[in-house]
Amino acid sequence: MENIPKLLKRKGYAISILNSAINDIQRAAIVELIQAGDTAGSWDKSIAMDQAQHPLFGSNVRDTFCEETFDPKTQTIRQFIDILLSHQIMLSKTKYATCDLELKSVLLEKLPSTGIWRDSKFLAIDAEFSLEKTVLFLVVMASLPVQNSDTNDGDAVSSSVKKNDKIRGSEMNRFGKRTRTKSII
Repeated sequence: MENIPKLLKRKGYAISILNSAINDIQRAAIVELIQAGDTAGSWDKSIAMDQAQHPLFGSNVRDTFCEETFDPKTQTIRQFIDILLSHQIMLSKTKYATCDLELKSVLLEKLPSTGIWRDSKFLAIDAEFSLEKTVLFLVVMASLPVQNSDTNDGDAVSSSVKKNDKIRGSEMNRFGKRTRTKSII
């Protein structure tokens, strides 16, 4: 007799877990089974309604995965990696599943082609890191202090233009204004 309250309690936990793991549409489809306390029937109906088994779901998530972009101004590298990993998890039970090598390729492909990200991309590709080592490497590189240079994005054009301006006789005075120096020709 003591086992009946324990069974009812466990059944309540099972229904609670099942209820919290489904969306509103699935919940509406199995609400009668839940109210009747039919845990097994609720579970079977939920499995039959699994959106991951629908071909359009996998295709849509796969497209979103491939279209993700990394913008270091609005997100950290860790946030971007977490987004890609969540797509990989959603696709894991579909025919569109991604392997770690593919995730690493998308991650490196989506890095900006400037500054520290360009260098990090080349170092990670050349070193043939695993996904885990690539993630660790990128997180460490993102945490390094940025060196002050003529440009923030690793572009050499700005510094060469400044050198050419000085050669032509244009200099900056201490107030940031351009002054013209006499040229002797």
